[in-house]
Amino acid sequence: MAKFKLLAFEVVMLPAALAACAGAPVDQVVKPEILFASGDVIRLQWNPQQTGESRVLGTVRAFCGGRNFDEVPSPQDASPSGPSRTKTWRCHLFPGSGAGGM
Repeated sequence: MAKFKLLAFEVVMLPAALAACAGAPVDQVVKPEILFASGDVIRLQWNPQQTGESRVLGTVRAFCGGRNFDEVPSPQDASPSGPSRTKTWRCHLFPGSGAGGM
C-alpha cells in the first residue's frame, strides 16, 4: 500500500514539475540587438520578455568601456514590432580627456 501511495505521488508531481518549467526564463541567453554604435553613442533593441534590463545595461557598460552613461531621449518608433524596446545611450567622456576645455 505504501508503495502505491509513493507511485501515485510521483505520477502527480512529475507533470506539475514539468508544467512549472514550461515557460522560458527571463534573460535566458538572448542579447540585445545593436542597431547603431559609433563614437560614444549606442542604440539597442531588445524584447523585455527575453532579455533582462541588467543584460541590456551590461552591453551599454561594455560599449562605454566602464564609463558612466546616460539615456538619450528619443521618440519611440511609430509601429513597434511586438513588445520590443529601443533606446539610445551616450557615454560620458573620460575625465581629463581635454574635450570641452579651453
